Amino acid sequence: MVLRKGLWSFIQMEKPLTDESEDEKRRLGRVHFITEIAFTVAGKTSTYKETRNLSMTGMFVVTGDPLPINTEGAFKLKMGDTGGLPIKGWFKIVNHHKADGDEGMGIKFVRMGTDDSLNLYKVIRYNNPE
Repeated sequence: MVLRKGLWSFIQMEKPLTDESEDEKRRLGRVHFITEIAFTVAGKTSTYKETRNLSMTGMFVVTGDPLPINTEGAFKLKMGDTGGLPIKGWFKIVNHHKADGDEGMGIKFVRMGTDDSLNLYKVIRYNNPE
């Protein structure tokens, strides 16, 4: 498989994101993609039914009861109702705010495996209106 230089930085296996790759990921922008996400922190899993503003670096999760800022753990992002494999990785809560009138929390994707990064990239490219 031949990978373009820009795509290669998105699929760094099990490595924390670098500043360079984060800048490149931001260039793809955010896409409208509403789905379900589950967070596991200290052995406890919480599921949230609505997300917004998906990007290669994170997303917004709608909730009236956000996790504390700087909370870290594992995430599993559901890929539609078709039974597609979820996108998994590690996250950090970076802020609490409102988006489109809804309260919630901004999460940053801090690490994910090669296949998950590539699948996330494909979801964003497919849903990007540009």
